[in-house]
Amino acid sequence: MEISAIGTTKEAGLRTIVVALDADVESLRALDWVQHEFYKPGDILHMVHVCRCMSSPLEVFHGVPGTTLHVADPSPHNESRELASAREFFMGRVEDKLQKAGIPWELHLFADTVNSGAADIATIILKVAQKVDAVIVVLARHDKPKQGWFGPGSVAKVCEALPLPVYIVP
Repeated sequence: MEISAIGTTKEAGLRTIVVALDADVESLRALDWVQHEFYKPGDILHMVHVCRCMSSPLEVFHGVPGTTLHVADPSPHNESRELASAREFFMGRVEDKLQKAGIPWELHLFADTVNSGAADIATIILKVAQKVDAVIVVLARHDKPKQGWFGPGSVAKVCEALPLPVYIVP
């Protein structure tokens, strides 16, 4: 569920760039890479963040047809507070920087369930990229330890298979 796109996009741009962000240093480095190494005047930047904050439905199935019970979440999440916090975080980190550089941008915030996986997040990123006709998707490389070496995080790994150019910032 997309909450809202906010920002300062222009009608005419040379290219549309999608940057997937989360609340860590690596993601902000990916944004810096786009700003300093890839961006050309006239491009439009679309930042995507998925907030895993919606509670999943809880069901109890007893094995007999018709005996599934839908149970209210005993500890409901406050999605609106989580999304407002995410928006505030990104606006505080990127708005001033991009405006000073004269880069037109939009921030796309999405709410998903707390147990959404890498494929779910990659699907959201792809849908935004297709909607805005992106020429590239840029993600941060979150070095995750895997059998003695470090490799890209799960979302970046899934995004490598997207049907458009993907750059993973080291």
